[in-house]
Amino acid sequence: MDREPVNLLFIGMPSAGKTTVGALVADLLGLPFYDFDRVIEANTGRTVPEIFHEDGESAFRALEHETALALAEKRGVVLSPGGGIVENAVAMAALREHAVTCRLLRDPALIDVTGRPLLQRPGAVERLLARRGPLYDKYADFTVENNDAPGDCARRVIKRFEELTK
Repeated sequence: MDREPVNLLFIGMPSAGKTTVGALVADLLGLPFYDFDRVIEANTGRTVPEIFHEDGESAFRALEHETALALAEKRGVVLSPGGGIVENAVAMAALREHAVTCRLLRDPALIDVTGRPLLQRPGAVERLLARRGPLYDKYADFTVENNDAPGDCARRVIKRFEELTK
């Protein structure tokens, strides 16, 4: 009997590389890739910054929650939620039920705050990391540093993912 395909779930700070590395990993493994922000934008016809500006963070989090529950039903896919998904225990439980979770860790000095509503104020990156860091640690099955070329990071992720799913 064949094993059910396992998902690869990326978590990490905004701008840690979840979308870039996730898309590369999906391509290299031949798996479908789902970036939650792009799914939300396709479903609403608005950008994430527009949703934050017009409706607020709580409205975005509700959309993210719905997206997480829907995508958690898929198998054999690569998932890239927003960095705040770890603050939603229900969504994380659903996503992790059939997934191996990779935390992408990026040097805070390399985090690009452009177009990221929650990171615009001075010190925001550090405050967010202090709040979410323990949750990333709690949920990660493994951690990969992403401070160099995305392709190199993607290969390290694949190596660990394959070790854990054999």
